[in-house]
Amino acid sequence: MNRGRFRNNRSNQHRNDKKIDSGDEKNPVVRSFMNYAEELNDKHDRYERIVKYSRDCTIESKRLIFLLHTVDLRKPSSKKILSDAFNRLTALCTSSFASIAKELENRDPYQYGRAYSAGLQEFVEAFTYYDYLFNDHIMNWDDLQQKLTYTKQPENVDPETATSTDIIVEDTPNEAPLKIKCFVQPIEFMLGLADLSGEIMRKCINSLGCGDIETCRKACNFVQHLYSGYLSLGSMRHKEMSRKVHAMYQSVLKVEKVCYNIQVRGSEAAIWSSNDAIEKDRDEEDEGFANY
Repeated sequence: MNRGRFRNNRSNQHRNDKKIDSGDEKNPVVRSFMNYAEELNDKHDRYERIVKYSRDCTIESKRLIFLLHTVDLRKPSSKKILSDAFNRLTALCTSSFASIAKELENRDPYQYGRAYSAGLQEFVEAFTYYDYLFNDHIMNWDDLQQKLTYTKQPENVDPETATSTDIIVEDTPNEAPLKIKCFVQPIEFMLGLADLSGEIMRKCINSLGCGDIETCRKACNFVQHLYSGYLSLGSMRHKEMSRKVHAMYQSVLKVEKVCYNIQVRGSEAAIWSSNDAIEKDRDEEDEGFANY
């Protein structure tokens, strides 16, 4: 008797559960979960689009770094190479990074930071390397953030035919212009700048083979000051920072070894650069395009 009553209770409960139709859009619970699903789908799609833009930035930045390694400041052709590199860096700002800025409009940039972290770090490395070769100094975080800050798309532009180039860098004195930006976290700028030491080290070794002793000494002073600056920061509590500082230390040792041999061996230092002394260091972990 009790067992039959228990079956009746279960059957009644089952019939009551059937009243809640999962496809009933008027149900407030169903409507809430449908809204959650739309928000998550939009976030995931936006994240994937930003990843694609970041991948384009990474590829182009690496190509520019290769191009800048062909620059010999003692030759007249270096001006044309530097000009071409600057135009391509500017094109990155007005295309891929402008598209990322559009995606981040009215969004929390920290939620999408990892999506474009790799492309941003590679871009910082490429742009600071250009500044090192052309201006003898590197831009700071404020300069980079200003380059990646854009005005709102003009109202007279058709949104269906508008492209990322319709967003322009804010250079005109408008009254309270609406701005959007590709947010640059300071830690991302520091991680990208840390990779610069590897490119300066390669520039130093290439210059030694060309007999450009002054460039080697200039590179040694730069990486020493850069490394000492990172050491003064203390513990950054970031999982990538310790690895990059260690790679920077290896670059400093290699550049110092080059300058030491220039001082000791003089004109024979260029011959030494092709010997086993540098080959022993190539197996060590280093940043740059060793993995590409």
